Amino acid sequence: QKEIKQAYRALSLLLHPDRCKIKGGDVAMKKVNNAYQLLNDVVARALYDDTGTERISEYKWQKANHNNF
Repeated sequence: QKEIKQAYRALSLLLHPDRCKIKGGDVAMKKVNNAYQLLNDVVARALYDDTGTERISEYKWQKANHNNF
């Protein structure tokens, strides 16, 4: 968890919309946020590890792919 949090903070500093002016930076930041939320949720992370499925809302799940992360 500590390593995940450190990596997230480092990427957040690089990709934050106020700092990163590269085209597509906002999309990259959203992907980093989604990945961080998934990795912090114990249930969602276990499900992702087992099936490759991610939660898109409280009651909906979808197969994870490169577009999601």
